[in-house]
Amino acid sequence: MSKDLSQLTNDALHGKLKAAQAIQRTVFGIFGVIILAWIVLGFWRTNTPVFIITVAVAVAAGAAVSAAPRGIRAELARRKAAA
Repeated sequence: MSKDLSQLTNDALHGKLKAAQAIQRTVFGIFGVIILAWIVLGFWRTNTPVFIITVAVAVAAGAAVSAAPRGIRAELARRKAAA
């Protein structure tokens, strides 16, 4: 991935960062609504194992979608330090 990022312009990297952050916010928003619905509607009491699995999947998905913005930010920081 870093080879691909090193070949992009700064404007392209900023565009990719903005898109990656939008995806990240969307994933967090979707899981936030799902977990909030579980809590508000009280279904977590009747099916606690599935609720725990849902929270675990949310954390794993959040970690997965956080990797791309971190890599892009690191590349931008590397370029800024080199300039």
